[in-house]
Amino acid sequence: ENMQINSLASELYRFVQDDCKNFIDKAEKQKDKYDLIILDPPSFSNSRKTEHTFNVQRDHTAYIIQCSRLLQKDGSIVFSTNLSTFNLQKQLLKGFKIEEITYDTIPPGFSKKRLPHKCWVIRKH
Repeated sequence: ENMQINSLASELYRFVQDDCKNFIDKAEKQKDKYDLIILDPPSFSNSRKTEHTFNVQRDHTAYIIQCSRLLQKDGSIVFSTNLSTFNLQKQLLKGFKIEEITYDTIPPGFSKKRLPHKCWVIRKH
C-alpha cells in the first residue's frame, strides 16, 4: 500500500514476510543477487518461529558476511541497529569497506547526543 501511495508499485519489487535467517538461507541456496540489502535487525529476538535466539551484538558479523554473499559485484549493505551500546566488530569484517553514516540518517528533531540508532554502509573490497 505504501509503495502504491508513492507511485512505486511495480513488478520490480517484491515484499516478503519471513524470518530474516530463513530468507537469507533461501536466497543463498537460490543464488539470488541484490544491489542493495537493508539489514536492520532487532536488538534481540527469541521468537518461537526459530530454533535460536538472536542477539545483534553477538550475531551481526555472521549476518553481514552471509548477506555479502548475496550482493552483486558493486552492491552494498546498509546495516542499522537501535542498540545504544552496540559496537560494530570491524576486526571481524576484514575485506569490507565500512563507512559509518549514522549522523546522515538521524531524522530532524532527534538529539545527536543520544543517538536513536547507528548505521553503516558496508561494501566488499
